[in-house]
Amino acid sequence: MVVFAVDKSTGLLTEIQRVPTGGNTTRHFAFDPSRRWLLCANQGSSTVSVQAHDPATGHITPTPKSFAADTPMFIQWI
Repeated sequence: MVVFAVDKSTGLLTEIQRVPTGGNTTRHFAFDPSRRWLLCANQGSSTVSVQAHDPATGHITPTPKSFAADTPMFIQWI
């Protein structure tokens, strides 16, 4: 997962962080409604990973917590 900052005057992107998602291939990801947690559905490793997210800075915790899931494909908050 790569986190970018957007320059407000030019719109240009600057990479601020690069972190693993805890799986072989991330198929889908989504923030929870509070934007404090990022969940990733990881194809190939059959896991869903959870990482803390700081909405103020955009940073994501570098070490995800992974949970087994049978063929995760999509993250949806209801």
